[in-house]
Amino acid sequence: MVISRRAFLAPLSGLVLSGCVSDNLQRLGRASEIIIGNSGQAYDPQQARQLPYASMDVRLGISMQSLVILASVEGETLHWLTADKVTLITRQGRVMATSGLPEDLLKTLPWGDDPILQRSPARGQTLRQIDLHYRSLYGLVVESDWEEQGLETVDTYGEVRTLNRVVERCRCRRFDWDFENTFWRDERGFVWHSVQYFSPTAPPLQMRILKPYQG
Repeated sequence: MVISRRAFLAPLSGLVLSGCVSDNLQRLGRASEIIIGNSGQAYDPQQARQLPYASMDVRLGISMQSLVILASVEGETLHWLTADKVTLITRQGRVMATSGLPEDLLKTLPWGDDPILQRSPARGQTLRQIDLHYRSLYGLVVESDWEEQGLETVDTYGEVRTLNRVVERCRCRRFDWDFENTFWRDERGFVWHSVQYFSPTAPPLQMRILKPYQG
């Protein structure tokens, strides 16, 4: 099954609130009203950055940009919420799991060091295990080869940063799935922008931090 972009990123103005939705969805609804009102237009990232919430801009493939806000924190694990109740779970910038998509990334289990999770130099080979909703595939081993490609100037919607481009070339031999993730991170290893695959049948998630979590 190919994941519909529309199924993931609904326009913020389409958010319908009921009396039983969570405080986080209500917060996201108020945020969208502040930014776009009832016009149905795409939100302004500059305005989103002024909100008192950690937030990021997310696209699935070439879909419309969507505002995502931080809903909860568990240690280094961040739970981000979209307007249509999709949750993205990240750790140090890596997508660890998703919830609410037609075919989710159910779990990620690093085996040993991970340059993104440890904010360490990106070199050599690493392994991790993932579970996919797609075809109920569990325990897939992903081999990653790393390369730091040097500094690039990246525009994070009005804030220009000089970031180190890190490429992760991935292979899942059991499923014969090859893909490439790209991370742009600063001198501290903080990931400001990334393009990450989470399913063999979906386009990548493109994520840019608007306002980082300060915890």
